[in-house]
Amino acid sequence: MSEQKITKIYERIIYLMGCALNGIEPDVGYLSVVPTEDIFKYANAHSVGALVTYALERAKIAPAEAVTEKNMAIRKILLLDAERASLTRELEARKIKYMPLKGVYLKEYYPAIGLRQMADNDILFDPEYRREVRRIFESRGYTVESYEGSNHDVYLKAPVYNYEMHVSLFDSYHRGRLADYFSDPFSKAVRIAGTEYGYKMTDEDFYIYVKAHEYKHFTSGGTGLRAFSDTYAFLSKRGEQLDRDYLDKEFKTLGIDEYVAKIESIARTLLGKDFISSMPEGFEKALPEELYEIFRYMCQSGSYGIMEHNVDNDISRLVKDEGSVGKAKFKYIFRRMFPPMSYYKANQPFYYKHKYLIPFFVIKKLIRNLFVTPKYSFKYLGKILGYKGKKEKK
Repeated sequence: MSEQKITKIYERIIYLMGCALNGIEPDVGYLSVVPTEDIFKYANAHSVGALVTYALERAKIAPAEAVTEKNMAIRKILLLDAERASLTRELEARKIKYMPLKGVYLKEYYPAIGLRQMADNDILFDPEYRREVRRIFESRGYTVESYEGSNHDVYLKAPVYNYEMHVSLFDSYHRGRLADYFSDPFSKAVRIAGTEYGYKMTDEDFYIYVKAHEYKHFTSGGTGLRAFSDTYAFLSKRGEQLDRDYLDKEFKTLGIDEYVAKIESIARTLLGKDFISSMPEGFEKALPEELYEIFRYMCQSGSYGIMEHNVDNDISRLVKDEGSVGKAKFKYIFRRMFPPMSYYKANQPFYYKHKYLIPFFVIKKLIRNLFVTPKYSFKYLGKILGYKGKKEKK
């Protein structure tokens, strides 16, 4: 598909997102230049399919498949919410501090239930009770997808239950500054009414965390269009009540103030009621060049980023330290195969406790790359070796 056609598809996706968020009925003629099925396909890649379908339904042109998936998204959220209520009752009974995160609250700022799609529920809890939490999930019939392999454990159960249970908000190895800032997240939280051990962040600290988490993805593999709808939906409902001086100070402390300002500017421009009502063509005319390039980067990233962006961003940071692309590539490959002990401390606590087993971890990783995921591994290696440098996004 040509880049020109893909651009038109993304412009229609943004248009439909804005229509849904602002209560505007879409213009069918404006949408007709690209197939509705293509709009839905690309919207799904950014986890905004339900939001786009909501607008397409108002225009009475939503594909049957899209309506079905939107209804499934609604069902999933209802099931996750009910299960989370049951899980938190168990945490309360065992006197374990917990804090629901991200989408659990962001979804409440969207126009209707199910429009903010969620792959999982994220919950922070007191790491002292990691084994106890595992026993809770196992007793409820969950499969342990991963445990002590990162700063969160993953538990799955059919038909839709997917919980990421966090012992910290950020990985200290890759995200030192963010990890340090959020090292004691419960200190930035208030008690949830009617609970003894449930906590939630203030609106300001919640927004800081959402933006910091977003920035983590943006500077790794990238983050997609849902970042714009999250920003617009939250600021539309809570923006006037926020302590902006506090936000600006904390964003600057984290070093993400410029990123936040740019994302907010893009979101307010492209999803704003006046802009959407004009049925715009050529978003490059509506945004300064720098912001348009960020928009394009995020269009290319999908919901959770792509390997190409991850390699580009990681090596470009190493180039600053090493002084040359060649040295940066070598160091990147070496670190991937033989990470420093700080990596094991943050992401592989079992091997950190049993350091004599680390050679077996390295061998296991090499075997997995060669025999389990060879196609992806060689593609990854090819991208590293083919890296020639990139322009920095400011």
